[in-house]
Amino acid sequence: MRSTPWFASNSRHGAGFLANTLGAPLESIRVIHNGVEIPNSIPQRTIWRSDNGLTDNMWLACMAANLHAFKDHPTLLRAWRIVLDRARCAPDRLLLILPGLDAGLGTALKALAFELDLGRSVRFLGWSDNVPSVLAASDCCVFSSRWEGVPNGVLEGMAAGLPVVGTDIPGIREAVGDEGCAILTPPDDAEAMARAILAVMEDPGMGRHMGEIGRERIRTEFAPEKMVRETTEWIEEGLERVGR
Repeated sequence: MRSTPWFASNSRHGAGFLANTLGAPLESIRVIHNGVEIPNSIPQRTIWRSDNGLTDNMWLACMAANLHAFKDHPTLLRAWRIVLDRARCAPDRLLLILPGLDAGLGTALKALAFELDLGRSVRFLGWSDNVPSVLAASDCCVFSSRWEGVPNGVLEGMAAGLPVVGTDIPGIREAVGDEGCAILTPPDDAEAMARAILAVMEDPGMGRHMGEIGRERIRTEFAPEKMVRETTEWIEEGLERVGR
């Protein structure tokens, strides 16, 4: 590790891991955030909903993440049960969408959804090559992870103009910043996550405002052009050091 002259990390959390766990010198590490494209979400919302038998008056929450243990889908499913019980609208107008590769937990998660009597209010989509359209059709980006770098699923939700309800962990805090695009809750706390989801659901104006803030943060902090520029500068600086 110490023989490698320089490192790039897409998060401050990852940079800390390189330094504190793997022993990389701090001065050799550069944090360069992933670049995220801003999609044209207006037509996608209608098309994806129509293609999947969903009406425009339904309220959709989406967590775009592979089914790994650290993503903690069980807490989200339990939170969704609370949302269904407390929401002011009929449960059949609410849907939790879970696109993501089954990393071995799909059967157990579907069994939990059955145990919680979630019925048709949750859809496991499996792997999808059309996540931007799924997010564009949604009303809220949710993320229940116990730990992360800077999760692309959150960044993509922000790029789609969605308010974020996520866990209060370093990687998600780094993604959403402190401008007001997210409500963060403690990890493993289904009750707190449910309350946050309900707060966004019951105040559409607040949700739209949060989504606008998040999309602007993507434009300024996670633009692909910024990633390319910073990567180019980092490589040039490294080559200069090697050439000395």
